[in-house]
Amino acid sequence: MSTDKILKQNEPPLRTVSETVPVGKDLTEMFAMMRKLMKSNVPEGAGLAANQIGVTWRAIVITHAGIDADIINPVLTKVSKQTFPSKEECLSCPGLEFTVWRHKQVTIEGFTADWKPIRFKFRGFNSACVQHEIDHLNGITLLTRQQEEDSV
Repeated sequence: MSTDKILKQNEPPLRTVSETVPVGKDLTEMFAMMRKLMKSNVPEGAGLAANQIGVTWRAIVITHAGIDADIINPVLTKVSKQTFPSKEECLSCPGLEFTVWRHKQVTIEGFTADWKPIRFKFRGFNSACVQHEIDHLNGITLLTRQQEEDSV
């Protein structure tokens, strides 16, 4: 299922742990749709996860501060011990803002859209952004994070 809109709040794909993309699968059209939707909602960009458009594959787009990447099967391979409070918004939870503790620096590995291995080291805002998108792939939104914190 793929939509031409960004899913909101607790729609089922947002609560689903995304599946690993089979090697060689062509995600060109999906990435193009993700970029189009992200740019039409947030012209300066940041990030979007595939399940935000109803596709439960492990794939994200990150486009901010010199980073412009389509990443398939991203995995956090290293995280800093240092954390920081990140004020975050989400296209799937419009009008809500939460502070989430994020690692100051992370390293991720995955694949480009043409299946070349990649490795990125992100810091600061970009680190928070990629962690936010990987949360989506794990079925976690800012809203579910807030609900968990409220129940503690």
